[in-house]
Amino acid sequence: MAAPATDLSGGPVLLSFSLATSSFAFSTTFVRFCVRSGINKHIGYDDYVSAAATVVALIGTIFGIIEGTTQDGARAVEFDVLGQPWYLMSVTLSKISICLLFISLLGKARQWRILLGVLIFLLAAVNLSFSLTVNLQCRPLEKLWNPSALGECWNPSVQLNFGFFQGAFSVFTWFFLALFPVLIVRDLRIDGDMKWPFYVSFTLSLMSGIFATVKTAESAQLSGVTVYTSHNFIASLMANLEQNLGLMAANVLTLGPLFSAHARHLPGSSSSNDPSRAGSTRSLSRASSYRTASRGTGSKRSSIIDLKRTTHLIIEGPRLDKGASSDDEYDLGDGRRGSIDELDVEAWPRGIIKTVSVEVFEEPNPDHVPAGPGPQRPPTAAARSGVASADRVSDASGIEQDWEAMLRNGPPGR
Repeated sequence: MAAPATDLSGGPVLLSFSLATSSFAFSTTFVRFCVRSGINKHIGYDDYVSAAATVVALIGTIFGIIEGTTQDGARAVEFDVLGQPWYLMSVTLSKISICLLFISLLGKARQWRILLGVLIFLLAAVNLSFSLTVNLQCRPLEKLWNPSALGECWNPSVQLNFGFFQGAFSVFTWFFLALFPVLIVRDLRIDGDMKWPFYVSFTLSLMSGIFATVKTAESAQLSGVTVYTSHNFIASLMANLEQNLGLMAANVLTLGPLFSAHARHLPGSSSSNDPSRAGSTRSLSRASSYRTASRGTGSKRSSIIDLKRTTHLIIEGPRLDKGASSDDEYDLGDGRRGSIDELDVEAWPRGIIKTVSVEVFEEPNPDHVPAGPGPQRPPTAAARSGVASADRVSDASGIEQDWEAMLRNGPPGR
């Protein structure tokens, strides 16, 4: 069987796609840090991992540019092989960044946090192992693009089988991360203007999974081949697109506040080491709604907070009339203080609710004079005292009824 001929015709296409998609992906990382530092006022672990993915992607893109511009087939194979681990590790870091963001969103949902933690471990272990096998399959590695070099390579079937396993795992994780934001939006009741980043990330992750599938199929055609062919070009192009779209999928999740007129914080955007913002997930979606009501109507009393479902009573006095902002601190309970956005309006009441039971006995009044014909006797002192006592008992009973109504229905509205 004749050896395949060298084909470098796809170099300009690879170069143009590498420059276009990588520039856009790197710009989303820059915007991500602008949003986190300027609007959210917080940079979490997922942001640092995304920055590391961008640096690794930059190195992989440089190798791709050299591969697309060279006119030497052996040199094209060299930079194709050298770029594979960088593409793979950038994709891995982007997936880990997405998982870390989801972990911070989920708060106390322990089962999902454990699942995402296991996924992070598997991503790091599988992809790091495959990157090592790429660089260790031949000693020296030069023998991959220079068959005449002295050295040896292991059986190509070993690398091929491991490549199939890694490719299938990569496709599975992309599809899992594509579907996971849909569950997040449904369960966390996120506001409408904050949902679009999740759906954009869903689309980008789905596309990345498709590119990973094509890359795995094309890489299977390169087993034992030492010249640059169209399969090398397609595999490199798919790896580059997977890398850059995966980076965009990780960054776009944090860009919601940039296009929202009212929301300053992405729900759960703080890192997992900030317990004061990771406890409640349902109350997070009400932050922007509170601002909408307070700014749009100018009312003293916000109708967004459901007072029947919270143990916190907010007394709005002259301070709010003078333009108090939502950044003012309040007592959140448990010795914590924070802004109104951190109030968990749907938390189950903490502590013990004390109730009072009152028994009422009806007794005949000996001083009571029934109305009827004939002269009426003036009430005695004891009768007057009894009437006053009955009034006090009636007042006390009314107060008890008022407290019972407040315990059942919450503080009365104005």
